[in-house]
Amino acid sequence: MKIDKSLCLLYNYFNYSDYKNREYYDLIRYVLDQKIYHYGNNFKHPHERHVFGYENVKIIILRKGYDLFVKVNSIFSKKSEKIKIWSSAYFDLPEKINNETYYISRPPWNYSKKKNDLYNYDLYKKVKKVQVKLDLGNVNELIQQSFFEEIDSLKAYIKQYVLNEDIKAVFLANDLGFFDKLIIQIFKEINRPSFLLIHGLPGIYGSIDNNRTDYLVVWGEAIKQNYIDVGLNPNKIIVNGHPKYDIKTDRHLKFEFDDILVLPKSMPGAPMGDQYALSDRGNCIYYMLSIQNVLKKFGVSKVRFRPHPSEDSKWYLKYLDNGFFIRDTDSLDISLKRSSLVIGPTSTVFLESLFYGTNYVVFEPRLENENGLDNLPVIPPFNGNNQKVPSAKTDEELFVILKNKQKVDLSILSEYIESSFNPDLVLEKIK
Repeated sequence: MKIDKSLCLLYNYFNYSDYKNREYYDLIRYVLDQKIYHYGNNFKHPHERHVFGYENVKIIILRKGYDLFVKVNSIFSKKSEKIKIWSSAYFDLPEKINNETYYISRPPWNYSKKKNDLYNYDLYKKVKKVQVKLDLGNVNELIQQSFFEEIDSLKAYIKQYVLNEDIKAVFLANDLGFFDKLIIQIFKEINRPSFLLIHGLPGIYGSIDNNRTDYLVVWGEAIKQNYIDVGLNPNKIIVNGHPKYDIKTDRHLKFEFDDILVLPKSMPGAPMGDQYALSDRGNCIYYMLSIQNVLKKFGVSKVRFRPHPSEDSKWYLKYLDNGFFIRDTDSLDISLKRSSLVIGPTSTVFLESLFYGTNYVVFEPRLENENGLDNLPVIPPFNGNNQKVPSAKTDEELFVILKNKQKVDLSILSEYIESSFNPDLVLEKIK
């Protein structure tokens, strides 16, 4: 059996033992990953809790109410002669783009509660039927020919709907999920553009993920170059900033020890990247204990900690000194404003901390294979190769950075994020 190094042995087996159906296995890979890998109470919403949600009376009632909401709004949904675009991007594009020319709506697997969405109840129900099977079906059920035929039926229905409504383009937040991959296929087949608008600093650069759409919209030139370095076509990458950020490189960065915020090193919920690798969640605790050990040498008696939104802070507290690590419950912006220093791994919070005038100390310990503690390559600018961003691989290096108060060079901001967001850079690609 030929081995694809980006896939585990199980997916290699599926692909090569049932080669004619390999596209279906790719479509449902993210779903299968959740069922196989996304378990454990270190996650806030592991697969077992997600399935339990279908049995929770309160959630069932809320879902029934939402079904009714979509049905009612479908009845009163008005036709529009504007250029229609589907968008599941994380930041609020309608505020920036909706005008007398363009109409932005969320797709049927990602409808919001905003009345300006282009609702269609029949399409919503067909999407929901497949979504329920993806959520509740076991692996054996999802790899049956009968389910592949359901996928074909849904794909044909969505394609016809897109043509009937004349939806000209789609903006996506990622290209990993089942519906995201499916809609990319559809838009390629009807020769209409798809765009992936990244919602933060990438945690990994590769030639597979984030490379499925026609265009990849990134925040800054440095991100574009990082993608080019791993093989992406530079002509598909659009640099377009982010509507939230206002870059100022002349501000003073705080670097004190009185109110430190620590970000844990989170583990991915499934293998990712160009080479298959698994993570050890015990490294999450090791990471925190290493930071505590160093900070105590400076007389620090307590810090706030803030796990990734996908993680459960209660799990951390079962393993950590609760007198030293205090759970941070503020909103991120308030937390960063009050922090005197932030210590953490590869994260978009690196940029946000600098925007709020707080220095960010990068701590990225390495495994024997030189990968980070999540068993993935440590990427720029966190890997220590950029002199503008002090980065510690070891406890000893972390101690030196803290002792000497080595700050990030704020000019790194203009490399990783443009000063403004210009919708026309994207819209001009839509015919």
